[in-house]
Amino acid sequence: MSKHVCGTCGNKIDVDARFCPHCGSKNIVNENLCPNCHYENEADARFCVSCGKPLTPGAKKSKKHSSHKPGKGKAKARAPVSSRKEQSPLSFPIILAGLILIGAVAVYFTSNRGARTSSGKIMYEQPTSNVALENNVVDIASQFSCACGSCGEESLEKCLCPTAQKERQMIRELLQQGKDKKQVIAMVNEVYGHLKTNVNFP
Repeated sequence: MSKHVCGTCGNKIDVDARFCPHCGSKNIVNENLCPNCHYENEADARFCVSCGKPLTPGAKKSKKHSSHKPGKGKAKARAPVSSRKEQSPLSFPIILAGLILIGAVAVYFTSNRGARTSSGKIMYEQPTSNVALENNVVDIASQFSCACGSCGEESLEKCLCPTAQKERQMIRELLQQGKDKKQVIAMVNEVYGHLKTNVNFP
């Protein structure tokens, strides 16, 4: 009767034996041996359970590889190696950073840089529905000429250039903060100048 080496304990056993008489392990002579990693696979397996390589049909466990040391157990099955590339762990942070950057750019362009009118012009002032407040804005603006230098010193309450709009918005915000007219005139004059000469201002 032919013999071979037990894959678990390394002792010689009969090929026809179902279990090793020395260690009690299943006799795996009828299972495929992987030519790559020498893992013992089921007889009908086409690919190695351990490394994923294709098995040679009918490959059997050879004595050359059966030099297991006594007491060593059968190698544990490993998951087959996936041939497809896994997604890099860095890709998520890169995508997240890109989305944050796009959001920041969008916020920058839609932030308080002025609202565009239907004609495409940027509006730097935001008039309110408070009639008394808007009348005070016009009254104070009439004390100044536009400070941009390209409007021919048009009166501030009439000029529509971006500088005039910014000046009127400053007046509006100062009034909303509770400043009186004299304080507002002084502050606007300090920032923009161009207080009309015929205005009596202390």
